[in-house]
Amino acid sequence: MALLLITLLALLASSSIILSYNGVYGVRSLTTMEEKEEDLELERQLKYLNKPAVKSIKTEYGEIYDCVDFYKQSAFDNPLLKNHKPEMSSSIPRQTHNETSSEVDPLDYLRLDDGGCPSGTVPIRRTTKEDLIRWKSYSNSSENFHQFLDEGPGKHFAGYQLKNENLKYHGGSAYLSIHNPSVSPNQYSGAMIWAQGGQNHVQVGWHVNPKLYGDTKTHFFGHWTADGSQKTGCFNSICSGFVQVNKDTPLGTVISQTSTYGEDPYSVPVFLYQDKKSRNWWIALGEKSTNIGYWPKELFNSIRESAPVVGWRGEVYTPQGEQDPPMGSGHFLSEGGLPAYKKTAYFRAVRVNGDDDIARGPNDASLETVTNGCFIAEDFPYINDFWRHTFFYGGPGGTC
Repeated sequence: MALLLITLLALLASSSIILSYNGVYGVRSLTTMEEKEEDLELERQLKYLNKPAVKSIKTEYGEIYDCVDFYKQSAFDNPLLKNHKPEMSSSIPRQTHNETSSEVDPLDYLRLDDGGCPSGTVPIRRTTKEDLIRWKSYSNSSENFHQFLDEGPGKHFAGYQLKNENLKYHGGSAYLSIHNPSVSPNQYSGAMIWAQGGQNHVQVGWHVNPKLYGDTKTHFFGHWTADGSQKTGCFNSICSGFVQVNKDTPLGTVISQTSTYGEDPYSVPVFLYQDKKSRNWWIALGEKSTNIGYWPKELFNSIRESAPVVGWRGEVYTPQGEQDPPMGSGHFLSEGGLPAYKKTAYFRAVRVNGDDDIARGPNDASLETVTNGCFIAEDFPYINDFWRHTFFYGGPGGTC
């Protein structure tokens, strides 16, 4: 049971009662006794996952976020964090140029209503019985499981990465255009910034993922693993790992504003960086680089001090027998008639964090394209002082 409580995958795989599901929502007939045992098991899991709340906030989308005492959030249940000293804030690496801030901080479209949580507490999305039943489908076949792995079948991507075992990367940043691509119940589509070393990785970005959330809305997400998602790691705060510090912008929240084809896009500044002193991996968002939370370095082995890989990419997952969903805006840069930024998804003002704690454009010789499937990524090292180094990516999906 201890391993079950550490990670989502272990939670799904180690349960004393694993049922056979047909697809995502169908379930085989159960005897009355089996149903009772299954309900008891789900209730035990829910009791552990959902901590006592000082206050609860129900969003307009029907999700409930519980305001949990900072020190009682599930991250600190992880045995690896037994001696961890929590951080409350951090500063992003120094930027090589200053952005012109917009009048409205894009972070406003991610914040919870009702003023967020009280001081000393953090918002954690309440897990429901329906969530647990839906997540079990992840553990029922190798194909479902492999959607978490780069080499897994059905996973397609388009973007760029810096990969150099001799250099020390400490994360990256960019303005991510936000979209709401159409996906089937078993697919997902999104975009991310990630840092990786061996089987260790941390990711942050946006995605549409019905299996995870039970809807087709665009969500802000984070994901981590220390062993290629074999036994450790999960999305958001589902398992013990990510330390939430922000009281009104939790991982997993719906992004209420998304881009519309042909109009000025909506984008969010996203920062994934390793604190120069603690070496914890932090997430910050918005024009003011607002801290959201972090993954403690104790969770990892090969990215404790730095990462040999940092990247920016769009990503989709498609089960066997289905066509790829759209990635990003669902449109190629080569389409005519509109400016690039009004039709194609992008990472704008891309930066990588060096060992000197300065964020610069990713212009060294290690930059390489990472694409497969039906999608395209195009690199523009410098457009102007606003766009700086920009990656355009995506496509309509379908069959290549």
